[in-house]
Parts: sequence; structure tokens; C-alpha cells
Amino acid sequence: MEGGIIHESLDDLSLLDSVTILKVETIEAGDRTPDQPAVWTLSTFTAPDEQASEIADELAEVIKEGPWYVDFSTAEEKFVVFSGRIFRYPRGDESGRELAADFARSAGVPPSQIDWPE
Repeated sequence: MEGGIIHESLDDLSLLDSVTILKVETIEAGDRTPDQPAVWTLSTFTAPDEQASEIADELAEVIKEGPWYVDFSTAEEKFVVFSGRIFRYPRGDESGRELAADFARSAGVPPSQIDWPE
């Protein structure tokens, strides 16, 4: 599985110890909400596909409420994780993506940030 985690979106960064970090970069947030910082730290990560459910569960517990999510993909599935909520659907499934996008909008995620790759 591969994905990206914005450090500022997590209440607890210890989850980063359970994945392999491929790259860490600082990015300007662009279109952001007032409670999101202007600069983010993004870690691109990988982990075995069989750990996807466990990592999604852990993320749902440590990601901040509001306009934050983490997305990652296994070979077959897409995961979009919010505080207390996990969306999991076959890659390329438009109805699954739309359910996650609807929730993102209801959580206050700016439209330009609802851009996870399939």
C-alpha cells in the first residue's frame, strides 16, 4: 500500500513508526480552511497491503476532527480515513469515491483538497 500523511493532521505521530517513509517534504497548503496551517509536512509512505485495515483503524483514532483525511491505496482498494470514519472501496469505484467525497464536504474539506488519486 502507498499513501500520504500530513503530519499536522494527526494528534499522535507515533503511527508513522508503523509504516515505511519514502519521502518527507514541506508543502504550501494552498486552498485551506482557517484552522489549517499554511505549511504542511507531507510524508509519502508504504506498508504491506495486509496491514491496510489495521493502519486505517489506527488513523481513524489519531487524525484530527474536521477538514482532515488520509488516503492510501492497496493494489485493489482505496482507503480514505477521517476522524472516526473509514471509507474503503475497490479502486476506480465511482460510487465509493462519491460517498467518501460527500463525507469530506460535510467535514469541511475544501473542494480543491478532495483530490485523492484512484
